[in-house]
Amino acid sequence: MTYPNAYNGVKKIHTAQVLNLISSILGFVVAIFGILGIAFLAASEGGSIVFALIALVVGLIAAVLAIVAYILQIVGLKNASHDDSSFYTAFVFAIIGLVLIVLSSVFSVLKVANGFGDDIATIFTEFSSIIIVVFVTIGVRNLAAQLDQDAMVKRARSVAILQAVILALAIIANVIALLTGNAAVMVSGIIALIGALLTIVFAIVYLVFLGKAKKMLKEH
Repeated sequence: MTYPNAYNGVKKIHTAQVLNLISSILGFVVAIFGILGIAFLAASEGGSIVFALIALVVGLIAAVLAIVAYILQIVGLKNASHDDSSFYTAFVFAIIGLVLIVLSSVFSVLKVANGFGDDIATIFTEFSSIIIVVFVTIGVRNLAAQLDQDAMVKRARSVAILQAVILALAIIANVIALLTGNAAVMVSGIIALIGALLTIVFAIVYLVFLGKAKKMLKEH
C-alpha cells in the first residue's frame, strides 16, 4: 500500500458519503410522513399524531447520521491530507463550514442577526460542500496519476465535469429566478428541477467513485 493515509482517509470519506445518502433518504421519508400527517389530520387527530411522532423520530435519526457523517468526513480529509495537499484544502473548508453551522445555530437560539447568520451559513455550507468534492476529486486524481491508474484519472475528470454542470445549472436557475414574469419563473423551476435530479445522480456517482478510489489505494 503506497498511500496508507490516503486509503484510511478516503475510506472514512466514503463511509461519510454513505451515511449522508441514508440521511437524505430518511429526510425524504420525514417529508412523506409529514404530508401523510396533514392528510390524516382531517380524518383522525390520533392518526396525525402518530405520523408526526414517526416523522420526529426518523428526523432525529437523519440529523444524527448527518452530524456523524460530517465529523467522519473531517477526520478522513485530515488523514488523507498527509498524502496529498488537495485533501487539506478540502479539510480547511470543512472546518470553516462546521464553524459557521455552529455560529448559525447560536444566532438562531439567541435570536440575533435577524436570520442573516443563517443565510450566510447556508450559502457557505453549500459552497464549501462543492469545494470539498472538487478537491477530494483532485486529490484522488493526483494519487491515481502517481500510481499510473489512468482509468481512475479519467473517472475523476468525469466526476469533475458532472459537478461543474450541476453548479452551472444552479447558477443559471438563480440568475433567471431574479427576472420577472411567469416564463422566467417556469424556466428557472425547470432548470432547478433538472439540477436537483442531476444532484441525486451525482451523489450515487460520487459514492461509486469514492468506493473505487478506496479499492485502488488499498491494492496499490
